[in-house]
Amino acid sequence: MDLIPITQDNVATACRIQHQLFPGKDINADRDFVNGFLQPERGKEYWLLQVEEDYVGVAGLYSIRLDPETAWLAWFGILPEFRRRGYATEALDLFEARARERGFLYARLFTERADAAAIACYRKNGYSLEEYNCPTDKGAAMVPMYVMSKSLYPDRECPKWGDRDIGLWRQLTKQVERLYE
Repeated sequence: MDLIPITQDNVATACRIQHQLFPGKDINADRDFVNGFLQPERGKEYWLLQVEEDYVGVAGLYSIRLDPETAWLAWFGILPEFRRRGYATEALDLFEARARERGFLYARLFTERADAAAIACYRKNGYSLEEYNCPTDKGAAMVPMYVMSKSLYPDRECPKWGDRDIGLWRQLTKQVERLYE
């Protein structure tokens, strides 16, 4: 598997894949993908996941000021026709390696509590889960989520996230405009 950076040349393909993975009209990665290559100084990376000639999914890496030691997994998914082949595990391994290269100590992500398949995949790959119930984040009340966490180093314990604000509401409200269909 290769991580192919999302660029102006392939962003439409990345958005089409992301729209298949997350079909809700109200939430999409279009702006995130475009801003990733237009504003590289922000340190966000987004990739198409490629196996041989096929794009099998998308993924990304970002960090937040509140937790500078953590790489957050963004917009991660494997297309349905490529699932159950080990690609999610391979992609997570590549994400974690990239996070270590950039100096992060921990990996985290958030996922909807109702997504049993994703939760099982993350747990199988060593991620622990905790409910996200931040009282200052309106998004936590709207969409029940888990924060899933993992240390990138076996000799280091990953601290719990607690109810610190990940800005879910802010993220949900900025992701409404589709740039690509």
